[in-house]
Amino acid sequence: MRNTNLVTVGLEKGPITSKESLKYMTDILITDLDVDNVDAFIIPGGSALKHLKDGSPLQEKLNQLNDKGKIIASVCGGPVLFANTNILENKRFVVGGDHKLPENWMKPFTTGTLVNEDVVIDGNLITAKMEAIVSFAIAIGRELKIFANEEEEKRTFKMLQNIR
Repeated sequence: MRNTNLVTVGLEKGPITSKESLKYMTDILITDLDVDNVDAFIIPGGSALKHLKDGSPLQEKLNQLNDKGKIIASVCGGPVLFANTNILENKRFVVGGDHKLPENWMKPFTTGTLVNEDVVIDGNLITAKMEAIVSFAIAIGRELKIFANEEEEKRTFKMLQNIR
């Protein structure tokens, strides 16, 4: 993705620290996101429940992205944010990992079909289990057509698989 314009979007300004202690700076707030300028919106994993509420700016933008057919991708616990949106309607998806999710994580899913697969691509939606993070990344790259050919895709998969 060397030749892409990657923009980090946050719910508030300032640094964001991941569970792995990686720090990211927010480029723009979710309220300032122009969905027409988005090719793919990628939501990382983690506990998303605290951001799950009807009418939130994040869920409004997710609905707008979906209405325009933009790629929306999420891994591990991130797909929980799709509850209370139109994203899962008539779609297959996966959430979490091999471990059983807490019951309160599953209650918001009233549409869509939860399946037990590593990576699911259904229309503009890409979801994956946490254990399939490399396959998830490759699926996003494939949908964005960033690989010159199948050989480049395979090399990238092998490289990412060996990062520790």
